[in-house]
Amino acid sequence: EYSPTSYKSCLSLQRNQLLTSTSDGKVKLYDANNFNVLQTYAVGTFTRQVILDHGAHLVMARSLKRNFKFSVHNPGIRSELWCASHELAAEPAKFDYSTCSKTLAIGNGDSSILFCLPGAV
Repeated sequence: EYSPTSYKSCLSLQRNQLLTSTSDGKVKLYDANNFNVLQTYAVGTFTRQVILDHGAHLVMARSLKRNFKFSVHNPGIRSELWCASHELAAEPAKFDYSTCSKTLAIGNGDSSILFCLPGAV
């Protein structure tokens, strides 16, 4: 799949599904067996990273205001935003999620790390 205006910025493969994000803010879910597109939605103007995690799409994207947010989307046929962070104070580099501890860690370009723990508001 070629696009002259954007590139794949991140890939996440799990359970025969491939979640991709593009430099123009789109997220696509593919069937990894035949590469049919299962779902497509827009999350902003640029996607930094996506992770496919046990029935959820975790997405880090830049908004039209050029601020980054973290969001969680459902993997159904119609994309639904389950939750989103406030605008992040520092520009994020990468994130990871631990299913065991239910902890989200976001590493930032200013060398800080943001931890989101279960039950934290």
